[in-house]
Amino acid sequence: MRKHYRNIFAVLLSFVFFTVFINKNDLVDSLTAKTFYFYFISIIVFTFVILKLFAEKRELTISLNKLDVLILVYYSYNFVRLIFTEYVPINNEKFINLTLLLGYYFIFKTIFKNGDIKNNTKIILLISFLSVGFGQCLIGLFQFYNIFGFNSNYYRVIGSFSVMATYSGFVVSILPFAFGLFVLIKDKATENIILKHLGKIAFISGLFILPIIRIRGDWLAIIGGVIFILIYKYNIIRKLNLIFSSKVKKTALFVSIISLAFLIIIGLYNMRPASAFGRILMWKVAANIITDYPIFGAGFDRFGDIYNNYQADYFIEKTRDPYEIYVADNVNYAHNDFLEIFAELGIIGLFSFVLIIISAIWDTKTNNEAYENNNILAKSAKASIIGIVISSQFTFSFQILPTLLNFVFLLSIISAIDKHNKFITFSIKPAYLKIISLISAVLIFLFSLNTINSYKANINWQKAKIYSQLKMYDKAINFYSYSYNILKNNGDFLLNYGGTLSLFGRDKEAITILEKAKNLNSSNNLYVLLGNSYSAINNYENSEKAYTKAINIIPNRLYPKYMLVKMYVKNNKRDKAKNLALQIINSKAKVTSLAEKEIKKEMQELLN
Repeated sequence: MRKHYRNIFAVLLSFVFFTVFINKNDLVDSLTAKTFYFYFISIIVFTFVILKLFAEKRELTISLNKLDVLILVYYSYNFVRLIFTEYVPINNEKFINLTLLLGYYFIFKTIFKNGDIKNNTKIILLISFLSVGFGQCLIGLFQFYNIFGFNSNYYRVIGSFSVMATYSGFVVSILPFAFGLFVLIKDKATENIILKHLGKIAFISGLFILPIIRIRGDWLAIIGGVIFILIYKYNIIRKLNLIFSSKVKKTALFVSIISLAFLIIIGLYNMRPASAFGRILMWKVAANIITDYPIFGAGFDRFGDIYNNYQADYFIEKTRDPYEIYVADNVNYAHNDFLEIFAELGIIGLFSFVLIIISAIWDTKTNNEAYENNNILAKSAKASIIGIVISSQFTFSFQILPTLLNFVFLLSIISAIDKHNKFITFSIKPAYLKIISLISAVLIFLFSLNTINSYKANINWQKAKIYSQLKMYDKAINFYSYSYNILKNNGDFLLNYGGTLSLFGRDKEAITILEKAKNLNSSNNLYVLLGNSYSAINNYENSEKAYTKAINIIPNRLYPKYMLVKMYVKNNKRDKAKNLALQIINSKAKVTSLAEKEIKKEMQELLN
């Protein structure tokens, strides 16, 4: 009977991997839909776990290895930074995700507590994990060839995501693991044959999709993961040590590898230089945040809230390269997760996170023959960890929930199989387990209420956006007001709400909401809307400041400059209006459009 319960729980647990497939049109975006699905599944999963702990009649012994402790330290530091970060509430979405993922880490680890693949519970989870990867690759191929009704509006291939970068990063988190199972499994047992061939199918399907996406950093990520598996399988390091035995030969090999890597990077850069240059700009601006907050960081989950303010300061500081001006845009992520962690959590946060990566990849020395024979899962998981880390140097893999879930799953496998050295061991008596279970039950209940209320508020937010797009502003404002108390700490929500109030002519109310949004959002659109509302109530000084801030955030945008010219004309500052109009006429927009031509035509008429 207990075996059946374990299998039922494994099936339930496997549903968490299907988070990636969730899209819901009545929520603001696909990541929000995925997050709520993840929350609802988590409520069910953790309720089962709480009931199991409450019913436990034996003493529970818990052993933590160094990787476990490092993860707990990193989580604890995030919690402390959250407490001391202004404008970020305790029920912050990112922190809730980290908390739930920490729980999943220990659940997965308990299931994979030894290296034996021959276990139904493990097989169910592994098949689900690989199937999700294959499924996403399949959807991408359907989108590319526009068959079976799969298509995307803007990017051609996005899987179940909204942009290519998040889709590609998710695929990368699975493919090296799939390759490892395909190459390393030799056992002819039925379950091993299933995993081997499923790994092969998932990996090959990924090889079809990644060249289509053309995310160069993810190509490097896959190569890194594959090389790791091949080095392990063919013992390449030992063979190279035999061939390149002298220091001169080893130095020559090292120089050759570095030179080859440099040439590959240069070649990949030249494929899409604008994209690479844009990332370099982001990293420069992120470095300025780090300079201001080197030890403890700017605050938990604050990068996107403040980045554009720093970008504005960057362009104000001195005349910048025209190409930097050309590639500037609104930025929510650093496109380098290590830099983003550094900016938000300081050197302490970055150091603790890097220790987790090193501990996960570093091999445990053992003479256990059984361990060596069942090391396939751990090695494959390490290959995917390497892939995710490489990918995260150019994108934002650790900021995307489905990819982060995969990362946690892989870490748990490594911890369960590869890290046998116990660091801390303690026991919890059944009576204390019941107390812990009751406290956890209360927390789950409160979390459930919060999730339901937040879900309803997000549905109202989406309704408000739709009504606003239809120019039914009064109805839109009603739905925004319904959601305000729940979403008042969401910068994007406040931006949308304030923008709709501004469009409806309720400018004083719009200014109140948008000024609050400035603490939680740094988009140039926010400052354009503020400029509009201040101009509408004839507060030209603040209007000019807002428009100027919008211009400095993204200097290549014409619209903020155009609106500032109109404000100058309204305020009878004709000379300033003409000077800025001349700049607009002589400038080149990032994307040529009919709007650009109309703006320049109107500016020419003003000059004439």
